[in-house]
This record gives sequence, structure tokens and C-alpha cells, in this order.
Amino acid sequence: MAAVNSGYFYPYEAPSRWSGVADYLYEAIVTAIEKYAFPLLPAGCVRRGWQNGVSLPAGTKDYCLVTVLGRERRGTNVRQYECGDDRPRPDWGYTGTLTEQTLRIATVQASFFSATDDGARRADSLVTFARGFIGGSYFRQWHLGMLDADAVQCPDFQDGTKTQVHHNAVTMRVSYWSGLKADLPFFDSLDRPLLVDAASVEPSHS
Repeated sequence: MAAVNSGYFYPYEAPSRWSGVADYLYEAIVTAIEKYAFPLLPAGCVRRGWQNGVSLPAGTKDYCLVTVLGRERRGTNVRQYECGDDRPRPDWGYTGTLTEQTLRIATVQASFFSATDDGARRADSLVTFARGFIGGSYFRQWHLGMLDADAVQCPDFQDGTKTQVHHNAVTMRVSYWSGLKADLPFFDSLDRPLLVDAASVEPSHS
């Protein structure tokens, strides 16, 4: 049986500060919002979303929450074999590396909150950014594919102080690769006695 020696999301050489694909996606999306959602939010006002138990920024009603809503598999696995140079035993074949990769699509929501129309402007500018060449180029640097950004949804609400809060939500779909790498012995030839000569096999008729 093959021994799995690593599991990863792409790029699997990513620095150790990312503990997994969620951290990687959050940093990519949060950085994009901090740089391209105009008018720019104050420092520290873009936070990870609802399920992370993060407190809201103090002293402001202008902030953004980023939430990874889900990740789905798209298509079947892509396999790659790479031949190694070692032979664990003389009667074995060479040991190679098998890489299995899966294309996945993450759904990410950016929710802009504001007491003014600034949140709507930020949401609109994020959609323009994500669906254009600037956004495509930005996410390629992160080895991510920006597939789509939906129209802005506006579920406004009143907070605990009875103040009207404008809520503008953008849902985006981002693609990335994940996979496994394993050492896998394989044979480069078979002994002749193990081969069957198709010409010597007579078909049987009933």
C-alpha cells in the first residue's frame, strides 16, 4: 500500500503561517478587500466571519466580515506519476511518486456593514474588481481562480441601539487545487512467464 507523505492545498509549498485552505482563502480575500474595496476601510475593520467567534471592531459601524460558506469538489481526480531512482529491493521495480489532485470551488461571502452608503460602494467596487482583469491578475498571484461574483444583496437591519445598519453582501466563487502525494512502488517490466501470448489462446464456443 502506498504511504501518504503529504496532504496539501495548492500551492503546497505555502509558508507555514497558513494552517489550511481556510486561512489561505481568508488572507487572499481580506487583503483584496483592504486594497480594492473603495472607500477603503480603516485598519483592522475586515474580520473573519460569523463562525470564528471574532469580536466586531470597536467604535465604528463601518466594517466587513468575510465568511467561507463552503467548499465543493469539481470533477474527478487528476493523477501524475513521477519516477524515482531507488529500488527498495533488487526484485522490485522503482519507487515513484503519485500525486492526486482535485479541483475545488470555495464559496466566500464578504458582508459590508455601514451606517452610510459607503458599504454599498465598497460592495459594488469589490464586484467590479473580482469580475475584471485586475481581480483575475490579483488572484492568480495567490494561485487561485476567481470564477464569479454575484450581484450585491442588501439585507439591512437594526442593531441593538435601534440604529439602521446597511448590509451589502457579495458572494464569490474561487477555485483552487488540493491533493495528496504518496510514495508508490511500480514495475518497469514483467518476467516473460507472467505474460500471456494472445495468439495461443483459443476462443471457446458453446
